[in-house]
Amino acid sequence: MPVICVIMSCESWCSYCFNISNRTNDSITIKTTSLISSYNIQITNYIIRKPNEQGYNVYIDNPTDTVFTIPPQTTFSARIGWYSRHTMKSIPERDGVVPLWTIIKTMIVNDNYINPNIWNNEQKWEKKILDDNVSVIYELNFS
Repeated sequence: MPVICVIMSCESWCSYCFNISNRTNDSITIKTTSLISSYNIQITNYIIRKPNEQGYNVYIDNPTDTVFTIPPQTTFSARIGWYSRHTMKSIPERDGVVPLWTIIKTMIVNDNYINPNIWNNEQKWEKKILDDNVSVIYELNFS
């Protein structure tokens, strides 16, 4: 029994989270490849406009759909995580993670396609490494 505890204590929960923050007054539609199914999706409003207004979260575990709407003033989060005994490399591809910018096929606002150069590579996303290198967050902001 002590051996099992020692082995399990060496594992860490590792995760990548890719956030698209829609701070505009328009909805953003994203279309993805089917690889999105390996992620857990959360859509959250982050601005409460009225004192009695409720915040909301929409959770989708391992989605089968490949079209998502990000309402105004909300954040779309795609998260993938796993237990590992190894240190994260903090580079999605080197950790075996397909990054969201390669899974997105199109982004549309008001029937207008957003130029892929806005979102289709890592340099367009703000990167934060958290929790002793076991969690990485990428953020793409639309204002």
